[in-house]
Amino acid sequence: MSAPDSKGFVMAVEISVVMTLYREGVFLEEAIDSVLQQTFTDYEIVLVDNNADEATMAVARRYQARFPDVIRIVKESAQGVSSARNRGIVEAKGNFVALSDGDDLMRPKRLEKQLEAAKAHPEAALISSSYETFVVEKGEKVFFSKQRDIHLDWVDLLFKSQKDPFLMNFYVPLPSTLFIEKKKILEFGGFDPFFNAKAGEDIDLAIRLWKKEKFFHVEDFLVEYRAKSKDLKNKVSKSWIQRLERQDHLVKTLHDIYDNYPGSPLEEPLRVLKSIWLRDASLDYFSCQDGQSVGRELLRRSLSLKMTSIETWKLLIKSYFPKSFYPRLFWFKDWGVMPKEFDHKIFTGRYINESE
Repeated sequence: MSAPDSKGFVMAVEISVVMTLYREGVFLEEAIDSVLQQTFTDYEIVLVDNNADEATMAVARRYQARFPDVIRIVKESAQGVSSARNRGIVEAKGNFVALSDGDDLMRPKRLEKQLEAAKAHPEAALISSSYETFVVEKGEKVFFSKQRDIHLDWVDLLFKSQKDPFLMNFYVPLPSTLFIEKKKILEFGGFDPFFNAKAGEDIDLAIRLWKKEKFFHVEDFLVEYRAKSKDLKNKVSKSWIQRLERQDHLVKTLHDIYDNYPGSPLEEPLRVLKSIWLRDASLDYFSCQDGQSVGRELLRRSLSLKMTSIETWKLLIKSYFPKSFYPRLFWFKDWGVMPKEFDHKIFTGRYINESE
C-alpha cells in the first residue's frame, strides 16, 4: 500500500481507487473493505464527499482515521456523480484510476487483473470487466445476474446490427468496472457534468471514448454490483423530463461523432431511434391535461421519420378520442401538469431531417 511522505501526504501510487459518496451509509463499509482485501497492494483510496449524508461521512472518517496512509477524503460540492468522479480523478495520485460506487464491491483480484490487462493492452481506451449483480434478502447476498455490460435495447438497435466490426462490438461498461490510465481520462475530459442531474453519464462516456480507441474487456467477474431490486429495467431517472433531456443530448453526441463516419452507417438506425423516442415522449404529454397538441405534434414528427409505424399511427388515431378516454388509451392513472421548464422540440436542428 502507499505510504505518506514526511508531510503526511500520500506519495505516488500505481492505482487510485476513486469512490464517490452520497447516501451509501453502512454499505460503504463493505465497499472499502473489498478494496482493502485486494491482492494488489500499491493503491490509495480517494473518497469523494459529494454532499454525502452524515451516516456515510461517519463511515468515511472512521476508515480514514484507521488507514491514514491509504485513504483520503476530498470534497466536491457540485452535486452529481459526473462532477464527483471528475474531482476524484483529478485528485488521484495513481498512474491508473479504478472507479467504484460506494455501495458496490470488488472481488480480491480486480485491481491485479485489470492492471495486467492495462499493461498488456496500452492501446485500449479503458479496461472493463464482467460483474455479478446481487440484492440483500434477509441479511444475505443473493446473486441473480451475471453480466458483461449494461444492456440497452436502443444501443443494440444502433450498433449490434452493423456490419462494421468496430461499431458492432460497441458496449457500455458498468461504471464500477472502469479502469483507465489517469492521463488518458484527463486528456479526454472525463465525465460530462450535463449528466449530474440525470442518468446517462456512463453511456455518454462510452460513446465518446469508443470513437478514440476500443475498450479491452476482462471476462472474469471482478465486481459485485448492488441492486435495489431484481428488476434491472428501472435504472434511470423517474422524471420523464430528465429522460427526454438525456435522450436529446445523447442523440446530438451520436450525430457529432458519426455524421462524418465513412458511409454514415448510423444514419438510418438513428432515424428509427428518434422516431421511437418521439413516440414515447408523446405518451408523457398525453398524460398532461394540456398536452394534447404537443403529443400529436410529436407523433407527426415520429411518422415523418418512420411513416410505416403502425403503432405510431394507432396512437395518433387514439389522440382524437375524447380526453376522458386518455387514461385508459395511453396507459396512465393520474393526470399530470404540462412542464414549463422543458422545450418539447426535442431532436431538432441540424441533428434531424424530418422531411426526408
